[in-house]
Amino acid sequence: MEAHTLPPVLLFHGPLSTPKYQFAEELAFHLLGASGSKNAGESHPDLHQLIPDKNGLHSITSIREFIAETMLPPFTAKAKVFIIHHAEKMLATSSNALLKTLEEPPSATWIILLVSDISAILPTILSRCCVMAFRQKASLLQDHDPKTDPLLEILSSSLFGEEKSPWFPLFQRLEESLKEIEKDESAPLEGKGQAFLSTLMYWMRDLCLLQSGGDPAHIFYQAHMEVLQRQAQTSKPLSFPKVYALLDKAQARLASNMRLSVVLEECLLKIQLL
Repeated sequence: MEAHTLPPVLLFHGPLSTPKYQFAEELAFHLLGASGSKNAGESHPDLHQLIPDKNGLHSITSIREFIAETMLPPFTAKAKVFIIHHAEKMLATSSNALLKTLEEPPSATWIILLVSDISAILPTILSRCCVMAFRQKASLLQDHDPKTDPLLEILSSSLFGEEKSPWFPLFQRLEESLKEIEKDESAPLEGKGQAFLSTLMYWMRDLCLLQSGGDPAHIFYQAHMEVLQRQAQTSKPLSFPKVYALLDKAQARLASNMRLSVVLEECLLKIQLL
């Protein structure tokens, strides 16, 4: 994952049981070039974490101190990373005070907001963040049986991700499988599409994590570790922010009633061309 392509303000949201904090920490140490310190259980002087006060809130005072800290130079690394835990606990005045910093963060500074209830975040905050959703692993795996999910079957194919792979046969298989799914009226089609996009997001996230030297223990699809490691080695380096941006556009197309098969094929093709 290239630091220069990563948006400076990220928002990870999902239930408390999701690994959004672990992913944020992994990403922070990667940006600081200090993955070894994390494994040793040590902190990093340029990783700053803001937690709610004893009242469970982010007061205007703590946010002002946070803003002042973002303006200081890093201690040992070439960058700084700030993680705001339970960002939905910011008071309205705290959120408003933070807007300018989120709009124009200092150079070589990344700010990650961790949120359990995204509905509690002001739209003005959301508009300044690259938003990434995290789902409960058990829920996602329940929705996607590797034996019956055609997209997961294709993603785990030995051909997927290889720069010179023949993609047409893969798309043909996907088209045939999704035609049957689109005929099934037992569940809303949009819900099926969002579930497939979640599968694709977590697969690409795993690939990017392995390519950037991240901890394999944080891989979502552990059962496909061998395939993921092979694909990470044989495919060109991927930028997860760019992949996520494509998935975000795919969700919008799906919401506008485009065919699921068309949306997925277009998304996979664009990922291949990154």
